[in-house]
Formats: sequence, C-alpha cells, structure tokens
Amino acid sequence: THEVYMYCLFYNFVGVILKACEEINVDFVSAFSKSPEQMLDIDYYRNTRQMIESVYNMYRTLCEYVKKNKNSQNITLKKQIQSIIKENYVNKNFSLIELADHLDYSSSYLSRFINQEFGTGFGELLNNVRLEKAKSLLHEGMCQVKEISDYVGYSSINSFIRTFKRVEGVTPKQYRDIQFSSDSKL
Repeated sequence: THEVYMYCLFYNFVGVILKACEEINVDFVSAFSKSPEQMLDIDYYRNTRQMIESVYNMYRTLCEYVKKNKNSQNITLKKQIQSIIKENYVNKNFSLIELADHLDYSSSYLSRFINQEFGTGFGELLNNVRLEKAKSLLHEGMCQVKEISDYVGYSSINSFIRTFKRVEGVTPKQYRDIQFSSDSKL
C-alpha cells in the first residue's frame, strides 16, 4: 500500500507540473528533454525514492526554465519600452497609460516594472529621453530654448527649464553657453 500511495502521489505531482507548463505556455519537452509519457513511465524508476527525486528535479528545472525565460521577456519588454518612449517623447501628452495601451499591459504593472528594471519612474524615464535630445539640440545651437522645449515635448518652457536645471544643475541657456565656450577652446 505504501508503494501504491507513492505512485498516486507521483502521478499527481507530475500532473501539477504538466498543468503548470500548460498554464504558463512552457513546452514540456524543451524544458525537461523528455515527454510527459517518458516521465510517467513507472518502469523507468527503480524505487519510490528515485520518483521523489525526479519530481523534485522537475520542479527545480521548471523554476529555472521560467526564471531564465522571464529574464529574456524582461529584456524584450525593457527594449520595447525604450523604443516606444523614443518614438513618442515629442508628444506633450504621452503618458504611462498610453505606453500601457501600446504594449497591452496594465499601467500599474508597467509602473512597477519600470521602477524595478530602470530604477526610476515613468516620468523620469521620459524626461531623460527628452533631456538627452534637448542637450543635443542645445549643443547644435540652431534653435531657441523655447523651440527646443516645444520640440522635445514639454508643455511649457518653465517646466522644461525647471526639469533641465534639476537634472543638469544649470539652465538650458547656461548649458549652451558652457558648451560653446568649451568648443571654442578646442
């Protein structure tokens, strides 16, 4: 009876792992290098201890497989976020909600993801892209600060100047003057 109980438990555990693979779209054979039928073949195991070890190893393998694939999914999502922000930063009304709509995720999930993966919030991430483009335009010296502010997606010049000074420590005009003075020394 003890062995019958162990066989039932074994089938149930393997069944749970199969169901988990199905739920999270993991190909069982690619994760375990065996088919479910091969895993469930009782003749393969010499004793119940080997069955228990097999279930434990399946569990660990599934956890590692999910973790590895989650990391690659995170990298893909991170690149998508960066790309969409770079495509839309000029839009004054671009928001986390719009980003979430683009990616078909909830805004609360994306907010947590951005904080975790980028170490900053959505607004700061968007500002960083805008400010990098603004610094490039300031360095070129062709546009007025107001034009740059509009071009990079700020709703007001005051908001642009305030954000620029908070991040760079100088106003956009001071930044441009510093760039020109250092260029003329070269």
